[in-house]
Amino acid sequence: MEGLGIAANVIAVVDLSAKIATICFQYSKDVKDAKNDIERVIRETTAFNKLANGVQDRLAGPHGATLSTSHILSGIFENAKLRLEELDEKLEPSRSRKAMRRFGVRALQWPFQSNDVEKALKDLARYTEAITLGLQIDSS
Repeated sequence: MEGLGIAANVIAVVDLSAKIATICFQYSKDVKDAKNDIERVIRETTAFNKLANGVQDRLAGPHGATLSTSHILSGIFENAKLRLEELDEKLEPSRSRKAMRRFGVRALQWPFQSNDVEKALKDLARYTEAITLGLQIDSS
């Protein structure tokens, strides 16, 4: 059953990281002041998405159920999922901004300070490192 839990977390991480990259791309077109931060978030979430897709493929493969580090990866993916949900929640335009957009008023404002972006990217880098290490252990 643990395999189902990690698979669900991996799928959620894949979906969330792709969604965040897409939302950030929209911000990059509409909000010029935070362009560097936005581009960094796009790069890191896209890279994390590729890693999560690779793990998903590996888990779905013939030896996926025998990965010895799956219990470790499960916790990492749960933490990554929670962090990505926090980012997604901040990035998702509020109802009022969506309503203003329907009337042609662009009200997008980058919701992060640079230090918030730095912390989020450090968290993603830490998750990436832990996942990569876990996969290397299983490969040896």
